[in-house]
Amino acid sequence: MLAAFVSTALTAAAALSFATAVSATPATLDKRINFRSCSVAQQDQVVAGVAEAQRYADDAVRNLQTKPDTSRFRAWFGDFDTARHETVLENFRKIANSRFGSYTYDCACDSPYSFGQVRPEEFGVIGICPRFWDAPATGTNSKGGVLVHLASQFKSLAATDILFPGKDAAFNIAMRDPAKALANAANYEYFAENDAPTRD
Repeated sequence: MLAAFVSTALTAAAALSFATAVSATPATLDKRINFRSCSVAQQDQVVAGVAEAQRYADDAVRNLQTKPDTSRFRAWFGDFDTARHETVLENFRKIANSRFGSYTYDCACDSPYSFGQVRPEEFGVIGICPRFWDAPATGTNSKGGVLVHLASQFKSLAATDILFPGKDAAFNIAMRDPAKALANAANYEYFAENDAPTRD
């Protein structure tokens, strides 16, 4: 099944066509990014988003390792619980270690309401959709955050789904039912984006 990051629904798969590869920048992205159906300008935007996504994921791991019980954690995953914290940390470790610079990015998606889409069982291939291009580099619903959101849906990483899309819904489910927040892709995105940053 194809999972698409949209406002309220899933979309159909976009057609895949030609593939290219470019060297990722900055130097911290140590593998080659593969592209399908992306213009040079689109590739530049994806590379910028990839850098932010990797930074977000690495920061999430550091934060969870050094400061377990924080307002940041409680906002997106509910009251502190050791087992839940370990699950979130392990999921972010998998996301960070998967290296966004090693993925394939397909720009053929034309669904106007989508940021991106993945097939959860097809690890490492992310479809980039029209709303991605208008997203800011950082902050809420940013390019980097969108990529964290999409990567979390891979079954080999966090195996999340689009259960409660949007910031308000993600926050509310963390307060009401933290177990569901663990399975919701948006909660990983907003924890990673940390916008506005919490003091802890």
